[in-house]
Amino acid sequence: MEKKLLSCSGYVAWVTAAYGPFWGFQEGVWSWLSGIVDNSLYPAMLAANLQLFIPVLGVEGWQRRWGQLRSCLLVYLRKLLIELSRFAEHQNVNKNASDYSV
Repeated sequence: MEKKLLSCSGYVAWVTAAYGPFWGFQEGVWSWLSGIVDNSLYPAMLAANLQLFIPVLGVEGWQRRWGQLRSCLLVYLRKLLIELSRFAEHQNVNKNASDYSV
């Protein structure tokens, strides 16, 4: 059958040739919808399986980890701000020292 219909549309071309354009269109639409539904299941299955093997990825784990991550981020942000202020002071001192050098 593939040799007779030299087209890249696969089943749509076959159904259109056999049953007409209405059923060819129906074949295309339902194949497209089944592909969408089928491919949307894989991320959900992956997430469910990862939760089995890595419990931290569960809902409770995310809430607990977000609390820890948030506190760590705040600590590092505070350290970064302190270091930036020290760096700015250091740059001012160097600029002033170069102004007074001979």
